[in-house]
Amino acid sequence: MESEELFGVKDLQKGQRILVQVVKTAYANKGPRLTTDIAIPGRFAVLTPFHDIIGVSKKIRNPQHRRKLKDIADPHQARGLGLIVRTVADGSGKRRSRTILTSLASWDQIENTIKEIIRKPWRSTVP
Repeated sequence: MESEELFGVKDLQKGQRILVQVVKTAYANKGPRLTTDIAIPGRFAVLTPFHDIIGVSKKIRNPQHRRKLKDIADPHQARGLGLIVRTVADGSGKRRSRTILTSLASWDQIENTIKEIIRKPWRSTVP
């Protein structure tokens, strides 16, 4: 699913549906801080659904380890998903792969929910 299909950040219109993530909850008399730059953090990686760039922490200096981690992440780039592999993923074996798959399952669940919402008729509550 392309981000342009879901929302156009530059051309927002009254009553338009957009996908946002709460970055900071509301406090005092301020509202929540939102972003359209969706990121799903995990222990070993951060999934970035609308950025198809694969990144590996610069703190992982061993070229063989970097290549292995990049190889794990590469198949997800074909789906239009980006992945930032964290330093803690270096040398964590099967747990790392399982955690990355959990992040992907979370995104699949979010994506399915979005598709359901899009199919439903929209009634704007904006005056």
